[in-house]
Amino acid sequence: MSATEEKIPGSLVREAVDTATGFFPRLTQALTIIARDLREDRLEEGLALFNTTGDGLKWFCNMVELRGVWMGSGPAGAVVEKDWPSFIDALAGTAQALGDRDYVLLSDLLSYEIIPFIGTVLAALQGLREEPSRHAV
Repeated sequence: MSATEEKIPGSLVREAVDTATGFFPRLTQALTIIARDLREDRLEEGLALFNTTGDGLKWFCNMVELRGVWMGSGPAGAVVEKDWPSFIDALAGTAQALGDRDYVLLSDLLSYEIIPFIGTVLAALQGLREEPSRHAV
């Protein structure tokens, strides 16, 4: 655990987990709409919504980066840890696809890489809320 992680109070961690548990489904819903819009050639709508998700994706990444604080070393943490590099690669792929105007690839990355990983993290968060005594929260 890094020095930064050691200084984060438990109440702040609980608040972040509660906020994330409410926010991640909305982020997933927005990304699902974006992927659908791009697949169905509603590029203007899909790209406009994609532009608004940037801050949400950054916050998601920050939460996962600090997973040692809120997740501990349970089995869910191992799954998130294992899938994190693939998620980062997919996120970089979305930037490349956007730059190349390859909206089919962007839609596929959202549908098959980004959204499922957010779901994995959300499931881990929800598990923490159900069994908080076994984790940092």
